[in-house]
Amino acid sequence: MKLIMPAKILIFFSATFMFSFYLLATPSQNIQQKIPVTTSQQLHAALRQANKVGNMQIILADGMYTTQKTLIVAADNISLMSKSGNRNSVVISGRGMRKTKGVDNLIRVSGKHFTLDGMTLQQAGNHLIQIAGEQNADYPTLRN
Repeated sequence: MKLIMPAKILIFFSATFMFSFYLLATPSQNIQQKIPVTTSQQLHAALRQANKVGNMQIILADGMYTTQKTLIVAADNISLMSKSGNRNSVVISGRGMRKTKGVDNLIRVSGKHFTLDGMTLQQAGNHLIQIAGEQNADYPTLRN
């Protein structure tokens, strides 16, 4: 006795199996270690750590974070998030416009899936955020 499966059922079964296999074989992008920060120095240190391994959520307490250097986001799945969610209570501030030899950014992103949520950026020399699309910095999320 031969089992004959209609083509539609066979295609559906194959597509369902492949989709299920893909879901099981793909690692989760949503698991992030959380690093709380309260000072500009801690923010720079947290970014250095996050750039080594990715998948980090840096949580900024309410306050002013003044930086003399560009904040570099090079690894994938790094988030800068305010603890309170109040964009007026968490401020990252640069040195403002001045004469420089190069481009002066507050934040430079070259990693995929970067998230910035719930803060104010101000006083950048040139750009508040530079997203390096030429380095495949895909899928950024900016919320305020």
